[in-house]
Amino acid sequence: MFFYQNPFYYEFLFSRKNISIKLSLENADTDENTPFAILQKTAIFVFRKVKLPEKVIQDKIIAMWALVHGLAAIVTMPNIEYDDNWETRIEEIIQSVSIPYQRQEEKK
Repeated sequence: MFFYQNPFYYEFLFSRKNISIKLSLENADTDENTPFAILQKTAIFVFRKVKLPEKVIQDKIIAMWALVHGLAAIVTMPNIEYDDNWETRIEEIIQSVSIPYQRQEEKK
């Protein structure tokens, strides 16, 4: 919603050609406070509590970032028409693609 309310900041931030995002979990211990680093640190904390494998954590973080980044790109586009209010729907849209993780042994 920050980018929805501040679309010029989104354009400024992601129009830079030299933006650097480190997807590896090993880079999560840095002091970076970029949007991705904040999401990554929070997700790692939550996913490790439920004992997800590191590979699954990394995949989920990339998928979460892609979803949030894609939605931010859509809501900041000037010629996008939407017949509902983004502020009331954005959380529902994110939740609509959430699929709980279930380990293989739990499925049996």
